[in-house]
Amino acid sequence: MFALLSFLLAMALGILITSLLVPDARFVERLALGYGIGLGLATLVMFCLSAVSIVLSAQAIATALAFAVLAFGAILWRYKPGALVLRAGGVHPRDKSDFHRFYPWKRALTLVIAITVLLTTLANSVIALYWPIRSWDAVAIWGVKGKAIAASGTITSLEYGAHPYYPLHWPLMISLASILDGDKLVKALLSLTFAALLAVFYSNLRRFCGLLRSWLATLALATTPFLLYHSTIAYANLTMSFYYTASVLYLLNYFHHRKLGSLLLSGLMAGIATWTRPEGLLLLGLNLLVLLIFSLRRKLLRSSLLYILPPCCFVFPWIVYSKYILNISNPFWSYTVTAITSLLTSHVDWDKLATVLQYLGRTIGAYGQWGGVWIAFLVIVALCIDRVKRHSYLLSIIFLNIAMVVFMYYSTPEINPLSWWLKTGFNRMILHFFPLLVFAAALLTQENGA
Repeated sequence: MFALLSFLLAMALGILITSLLVPDARFVERLALGYGIGLGLATLVMFCLSAVSIVLSAQAIATALAFAVLAFGAILWRYKPGALVLRAGGVHPRDKSDFHRFYPWKRALTLVIAITVLLTTLANSVIALYWPIRSWDAVAIWGVKGKAIAASGTITSLEYGAHPYYPLHWPLMISLASILDGDKLVKALLSLTFAALLAVFYSNLRRFCGLLRSWLATLALATTPFLLYHSTIAYANLTMSFYYTASVLYLLNYFHHRKLGSLLLSGLMAGIATWTRPEGLLLLGLNLLVLLIFSLRRKLLRSSLLYILPPCCFVFPWIVYSKYILNISNPFWSYTVTAITSLLTSHVDWDKLATVLQYLGRTIGAYGQWGGVWIAFLVIVALCIDRVKRHSYLLSIIFLNIAMVVFMYYSTPEINPLSWWLKTGFNRMILHFFPLLVFAAALLTQENGA
């Protein structure tokens, strides 16, 4: 009961924060963000409780979250009571208006696409619940840690499982789910994350594109084979993709509408991304670089500095705890520094770089994994070159991400062959920003918002 209450309280906290930062959010968008933000903050609360030697029981977690919800709700009630109103669900008024202006054939096509997306999401849930957690990393890196935390009630014994320097968001989610209902709920989290990603993607795209185009792009994303696969296995990559994609999309909203709430929400989602996988810090750095360029051009540097505050709530506690209490070092950064030093001193391993670029080329053409989205994106960029400047910030983030992935694999250590590193992780690193390709393709082909 207390574990279920913890989930409900976490989601309530996330919805309250979403309502404050993005008051114009759609109903499903609030639910999706509430789910993601709520679980991100819930795992941070669990981490803090364990760090001060409080056993991670369902009662302790629920109590801490209840205090957080009451405190935040009281602040909103005092200063912004309108944020406490959660509008009823249903079809958004703008969607209704656009739908009724369509020709009959266009209405029918829109309905078919929307129903297909919903059925895909439902089928994904059935598959995720049916299959056991069967992938090695899902068990060795995430599952073992989560189950051990649930059994021991503490995070202090991180010797169980591989890669102890990995952040704890996903293992703590698994531990909370295990306390409530074991493996079934763990797999349900994957389905909910997949649905939340689609909801946030569609809701943000509707701010820029028409109804039919938004549903088409959402369908392309929902039916991408590699994304579907990762929504049924207990890796952290889908969760990472959800948080990072949301961080970029709300940063894009800030660029267009200059709303401080969108900026803070982007920073919060980027912060939870750093709490999900170690490369989240690099992705945060890319966002900060693009934000800095935007802020200097528009003379908004002072307000843009607020972006870094939410990530600090996740980054610093984990760095301090892992480095100075657990004495865990992250080899990822030493590999990165070595590679940067090599590049700056002109000792470039051209053969290694060529191997990585060749693998990138083969990945782009892998229809069975990416459904032709990569090729479609590159073709659309070439055909709509006159509109590239209009969407330069989003495209800059995409190409910076591609460069970052290439650099990450260029800097891999020689403890394993480069071919092994590429086969085991390259596609998963691309998955983090893959939804942005679909989003950018839809924006580039949009002319008049119809």
